[in-house]
Amino acid sequence: LFRAALDIARKQPLLVVGDFNAPHPAWGYGTESVKGRNLWTDTHESGLSLLTDPDQPTRRGDFRHNDTTPDLAFTKHVKEVKWTNTGEDLGSDHFVVRIDATAGPTQRKGKPCTVVEWDKFRSLLEEQHVDDIRDIELWSDWIRTTAGHATKVIPEDVGFDAADSRLLHLWEAKTQLETRLLSPKKNRSLRRRIAQLSRTIEAHAEHVCQQQWQDLCDSFDGQPNVPNTWNIIRHLLGPEGNKAAQHNRMCEIVRRSGKSEEELIDQVRQRYLGDTPPRSPTIYAGSPNEVLDADFTTFEVTAAIRDLKTKSAPGPDGVTNKMLRHLQHDMVDKLTAYFNRCWHNGKIPPAWKTAKVVMIPKPGKKPSIDALRPISLTSCVGKLMERVVLNRLNRFMDDQALYPHTMVGFRPHLSTQDVMLRLKHQIIDGEGCSRLDTRAVLGLDLTKAFDNIKHNAVLAGLEQLGVGARTYAYIQDFLTNRTARISIGGATSEEIPMGGRGTPQGSVLSPFLFNTAMLGLPERLEAIDGLQHSIYADDITLWVAGGSDGQIQDTLQAAIGAVEDYVTPRGLACSPQKSELLLLKPLRAKHLPSDIELYSRGVRIPAVKSIRVLGLRIQADGNNYETINSLKTTTYQITRLISRISGRRFGMRERNLVRLVRAFVVSRMAYVLPFLRLGVAEKTKLDGLIRKSYKRALGLPDSTSNDRFAALGLHNTVDEIVEAQRLSQVERLTRSATGRHILRSLGIRYGSQTGPKCAVPTQVRTSLLIQPIPKHMHPIHHEGRRSARVRALHSLLGKERDVYYVDAADYGTGKMVSAVVDAGGSLVASCSIDTADPGTAEEVAIALALQMRKARFVVSDSQRAIRQFAKGRVSPQAAKILRGHAPVTSPIKLIWTPAHSSLPGNEEAHSAARGLIGRAGLTLDPSTTSLAGRDGLVTFRDVLDHYAGDRARYPPAHAALDKASTVAWRRLQTNSYPNPSTLHKWYPDRYSPKCKLCGANANLRHMLWECARLDRSKHPKISAVTSQEDWDALLKASSQEVQKAVVRWAEDAAKIQGIEAAV
Repeated sequence: LFRAALDIARKQPLLVVGDFNAPHPAWGYGTESVKGRNLWTDTHESGLSLLTDPDQPTRRGDFRHNDTTPDLAFTKHVKEVKWTNTGEDLGSDHFVVRIDATAGPTQRKGKPCTVVEWDKFRSLLEEQHVDDIRDIELWSDWIRTTAGHATKVIPEDVGFDAADSRLLHLWEAKTQLETRLLSPKKNRSLRRRIAQLSRTIEAHAEHVCQQQWQDLCDSFDGQPNVPNTWNIIRHLLGPEGNKAAQHNRMCEIVRRSGKSEEELIDQVRQRYLGDTPPRSPTIYAGSPNEVLDADFTTFEVTAAIRDLKTKSAPGPDGVTNKMLRHLQHDMVDKLTAYFNRCWHNGKIPPAWKTAKVVMIPKPGKKPSIDALRPISLTSCVGKLMERVVLNRLNRFMDDQALYPHTMVGFRPHLSTQDVMLRLKHQIIDGEGCSRLDTRAVLGLDLTKAFDNIKHNAVLAGLEQLGVGARTYAYIQDFLTNRTARISIGGATSEEIPMGGRGTPQGSVLSPFLFNTAMLGLPERLEAIDGLQHSIYADDITLWVAGGSDGQIQDTLQAAIGAVEDYVTPRGLACSPQKSELLLLKPLRAKHLPSDIELYSRGVRIPAVKSIRVLGLRIQADGNNYETINSLKTTTYQITRLISRISGRRFGMRERNLVRLVRAFVVSRMAYVLPFLRLGVAEKTKLDGLIRKSYKRALGLPDSTSNDRFAALGLHNTVDEIVEAQRLSQVERLTRSATGRHILRSLGIRYGSQTGPKCAVPTQVRTSLLIQPIPKHMHPIHHEGRRSARVRALHSLLGKERDVYYVDAADYGTGKMVSAVVDAGGSLVASCSIDTADPGTAEEVAIALALQMRKARFVVSDSQRAIRQFAKGRVSPQAAKILRGHAPVTSPIKLIWTPAHSSLPGNEEAHSAARGLIGRAGLTLDPSTTSLAGRDGLVTFRDVLDHYAGDRARYPPAHAALDKASTVAWRRLQTNSYPNPSTLHKWYPDRYSPKCKLCGANANLRHMLWECARLDRSKHPKISAVTSQEDWDALLKASSQEVQKAVVRWAEDAAKIQGIEAAV
């Protein structure tokens, strides 16, 4: 039916509607039938787009059946169309569906593209001298106005739907002919001319549209990081996630509610903000804390500005994070002084406590008031001060070891994957328990936890921690007298008081404040024998690995009681309907009914076949098909996206398409696969998905040889992705006490033990200027970038005398030596350290160099050590040296250089460190003394690049080659370039396998260089090719000239064989 309709419609708009009654998950069913699967396949092969919204069922179910969506609508070549479920049934069990389609030309509307000249922005700020910040609202207006003066509006190019001059002339000619046809005289010749002209217009219009789409895709490659590019890509991946779709869903929620805007706002206020009375301020009764209550420094504010996300939406004052990141140094000093005045007074401006609350529909939920997520947009200047306070609080909590090891949410160097790691070892792998025992995982849901937590609970937790009077007063004022303006649909409310509950959604401090109120819960759970738990913000996961069913039930029920007893006085409540229980039974009892029953607030918690814990899907049967099917769907979406935005001759090029694959496919696999027990067949399937996505990105057919494809050095296997993630995770866990506790509890041995960290003294931190470390500096795969870095440093430091180079070496006995040399290569400082950690030795070397009174530059080849100084947290050995640091009168630049890359000072520091070991009477074995690998394969990307680079035998196409030549170059390298022999196997009726010159079988080798009748005179670089080895040598060439010659030769050979259309 679809094919017949498409044949009739051709390029005309096509709308297919009907009661298909074909169950499939794509349109909201929980299962799929053969009919549904065939319908889904036919619609995708035909290029039809589903118009029906699966979240709005078109048929009402009865007490035995759910609401379903049997009535479907598909479109093709329809420019603007809107599907609406009216909700009217007219006495039937089906609802009336309305479809609006727009015909005729339309003009694209959108927000103008702007760009801020940040150099001009800073110049304007310097011209208008400001002595001090007294009124933060006036200052914010000034900053926003200055940014507006430095903003340029880029004029829009001709619209995507614009017609070219030839098309306009064709339309004009057709109009004139139709005018002549209106005369009474019948003119069959004129009618034929009009019909022919109409066909010409149709063909040319299609060509124009295709060319404009290709031009748009070409612009993606030139501007891969601009918002418009990613907005289009995200829309192609999932149209339901864009702003227009969210707006439509909000309109649907408003329509379904049947209430006025004022009534709807009041309902939303009661649902999400509540009517709790405001809390009366109290006086801090905890212990004093001089460290937390100290004045802020410019270094702290600058470090917080460096961590700001530039994509965050501004608050009501209109100041963005980008504006804050481009403030000059003296303006940051003035802003720090204003923060300190607020800090002393314990009061923050009312403008920082006023939020614009935007309601966003939750993805994957049915449109309703209960399926909204409130997002609070507050002042970015106020959130900057929050970040400064949060950084202090995090350091205080880590230094005093106040966090329980099972609370990992929103903490430095910890993530959701650390909970998954524990579940992997204790539940999925079942380490430490019998295979005959049941394992249980319980996910407890707290109803609107962030919205309902009492302010009294937060402030009481702060008093127990002893955060100090200023910190307490700031947070109390931060939570008191907050107001919000709710924006829903097209209406915005007046300012609404927030009351004495909840932490502001979207604020920087909210997760920490929530953790503060929950700090006492882990202690109660740890007192329950046999229970394991994890708390990630409001996600509480409980599990028991082994024991009898009765023991498991009693243990988990006791845990539920402990949680309820703790959270109820703090304004929270468990939701048994949203909580889930998963039981992994032994093989012999897998199909037997469970006797384990758990209750919360008198309601039984449902047992499920699979549970999602922080993104990790665990199935009761021990399989992984749900996760694999989800990854398969993602891969299919990416391959379809690539085929839409890129072709053999247009669109995004290889580098950016590979970025897409890594961002949307590899990253999702790396998030969950390391924590599953994967079988050989599952790994094979996943490796196939990875190869398929990369092949599509390179324009290669799916049948390309896997061995030849691996030789390109672009992709990684599942095992490599898992290893890279685990290595980077273990390395990250070693940086915190909680992380090291997790590793010890799981019995994971690791080689990099960073140990505890101490704060860099304030007088040192304020004097350091640390430049960002460049990316992609692998010692093997990025030699060119490393050499360029060394040349730049040699040009910068070659004539400087106040520069010191540092390095460290290993004695091989669990001890290390640190050395410092001056610009002349003379050893000026050294010491031995009782440590086996190279990073600690490098930090000590830098600390020794900072002791030099004339130091203006300190150069190190340790990325890890420099990053620790940038964070202000170094080893105790280095901190001890820094505490004796003399006051600094001028700033000191800390610079990273690639190791062993011929920078003179770095090489001399390395020789000095090794010489100290030799003086100790030890053998100078480079394999034991050199620390060149200390910054090596410890990050996720470095490990993947290492494995892929080791397989690489063929270089990428030269940057000067066009898209068609780039694709041809890759197809030649992988032996997938079109040739008569291969084309005959695919299309036996269209292509002959015989060579046009000699009649032999024309495979790729024969077509390119084996045929004796080839005329090689026009291609001298190809004339010497007589064997496969000679041909491979050409394919390994990196020069533009050779690559162009090879591609041109292949194109000419294809023309000789008459297959140029397939190239």
